Amino acid sequence: MEEGWARIQPHSNDSERSPQYQQMVLAYNRASKSGRGVHGSINNAQVHFNDLSAKKEDKQKTAMFLGFLQRAGRVVAVVERVLSGSTYILRIPSENNCRLRFKNEGIWSEPTSIDKEAKVQADTVGNRALEFSKRNLFQRDVEVIVSSVDGRGSFFGRLYNGNKDYAYSLLDEGLARIDLNTAVTMDEFEKYRESEKKAKIVGKNIWEEYDAEAEEKKKEERKEKRDKDREATKEQFGLIITEILDGSHFWFQKVSQLDALNEMMSLVEAENLEANEAYIPKPSEFVFAKFAGDGKYYRTTVTRLRETEEKEKLYSVLFVDYGNVQVTKSENIRRLDVSKFGLKVWPAQAKEGRLAYVRTPKLHEEFGYESASLFKELVYEKSTLIASGVSKDKEGREALNIGDENTRIYVNSALVAAGLGMVEKQRKKPTILHRQLNELESQAKIDHMNIWKHGEPPDSEEEREEEKRRKGLL
Repeated sequence: MEEGWARIQPHSNDSERSPQYQQMVLAYNRASKSGRGVHGSINNAQVHFNDLSAKKEDKQKTAMFLGFLQRAGRVVAVVERVLSGSTYILRIPSENNCRLRFKNEGIWSEPTSIDKEAKVQADTVGNRALEFSKRNLFQRDVEVIVSSVDGRGSFFGRLYNGNKDYAYSLLDEGLARIDLNTAVTMDEFEKYRESEKKAKIVGKNIWEEYDAEAEEKKKEERKEKRDKDREATKEQFGLIITEILDGSHFWFQKVSQLDALNEMMSLVEAENLEANEAYIPKPSEFVFAKFAGDGKYYRTTVTRLRETEEKEKLYSVLFVDYGNVQVTKSENIRRLDVSKFGLKVWPAQAKEGRLAYVRTPKLHEEFGYESASLFKELVYEKSTLIASGVSKDKEGREALNIGDENTRIYVNSALVAAGLGMVEKQRKKPTILHRQLNELESQAKIDHMNIWKHGEPPDSEEEREEEKRRKGLL
């Protein structure tokens, strides 16, 4: 009314009026006298805004606006739509009048749902959170601090309603839960936990059926069951991880075969290979090659040959007893007598393996380095590892479930629980291990851990309708 974009609705003396009716009349009169909005003598220019609310908005554009918003700090915004309890469409006039999808950082509310038979919103916690946020935020002026943006174009940050962090309002009412993956680094984390704890004690909404003692008992029962299941798995064996390719792909040696390896290496050292002539091998040939790490010769197979611009030949060799790869010159290669050191006499001690039922990102992919780092931390240069074989894949790699006898940490479970590994789908009846991993993955998704940091449950009905509107289907 003040800006001249609305007209006053006349009322008779006996009709009901808004409590703010007189203030609106005064605002209308001021706008009329100053010629603002619809009261102007000429057509007003159309208001333009930058719409960043589409899920597949240009990443470069959203990144640019993220910089603007981060530098702006706390800014005023208008809540144009409420998509769920913690997801909204905001318009920020001060920052190029941008329109964006905004989510409360540090918390997560359940998605909305519709009773398809009754064609009305079902009485779920997600729908209660939606209605709560509509009552408190819809078409209101709020303040926001934007901190990040995800790959889908949703901006994350803190929203203030009446100078209060709105996350507290949702947590206090039990309409949202803490997102551990993002909240744990926030200054408000402990206060968020206190708000959530109070809602749990009272049993509000999400926590209506929460029983602290029962939950603790269930955890103990699950732990006992996992321990029993692990004892009942296939025969276990000791192993040493010799080479890590990514978070779930590696080479290993069986501890039971190390004596044979040491015996063979004693024979190799007795050959005094350094005194022998250098050898120019053929592709796939079995030869000795000097390892740059210690200057000793080991059994290898030539996997690749290439020439440099100076016509110098370089050979990629795979150390068959350790699994690592090295590029070397012919001066570091020696002929190998297969009658004494061939694979039929001394089988390759390194075996290629992968984590059973777990798929991790490649090193060049997002979270690939973090996944490999955690795997290395759990297994590398440890002599207390045990494993049970689950199966072999098409490439002949052994799928293993690996654990540490000292720490009782199982590597497959640890990677999935940390959100750094995804559980492979099973066409056959799932095994006990596969079911355990699925449970851990579900919790990692709920907590938005790493790979699932910006992932979320299926979109709400409000979000789906919003997407259709953008495409012109509604």
